[in-house]
Amino acid sequence: MSVIMAEDNTIQTIAAYIAKILNSLHKSGTLSGIRSISVDADFEKAFSDCKDHLGDYDANSIFLALRKLNANAYCSRYGEEVEDPVDQFVPYEDYREETRHEWMVRLYNIVRFFVYQCDESANDYNPLVKALYSLKDGLANSIAHDATVAMNLQWGRF
Repeated sequence: MSVIMAEDNTIQTIAAYIAKILNSLHKSGTLSGIRSISVDADFEKAFSDCKDHLGDYDANSIFLALRKLNANAYCSRYGEEVEDPVDQFVPYEDYREETRHEWMVRLYNIVRFFVYQCDESANDYNPLVKALYSLKDGLANSIAHDATVAMNLQWGRF
């Protein structure tokens, strides 16, 4: 297995989406407005240090925590230090010109890539890794659900 440092805009996109999920959970207790995404019960707890002064989850703090997770995996693999990010945080745009399904597939793809980059023994006990796996699984389930609805499939029938 090899590890690379993910591009900052990739991590920023993931961080912004996580902040959206967490703020939805934090404010309403449910994932309102985020259809058919489910995450592990400890998902919110993993990002508890990423809140702003108002108690909202801060995408930039999440970005920094995720980038540090990636850097930890990289350093443990190659013994090289990683420079601090120089880019200013740029929030992602919801869906852009894509359909919701296309956007979710693209997001799943980068989350899957990012989990792979962070899943090193140095991060074995880091709750952020478990949270990322939960997000990856939640996105995969949402994509499968959307495809099932789009194809008008009946439950339990091929």
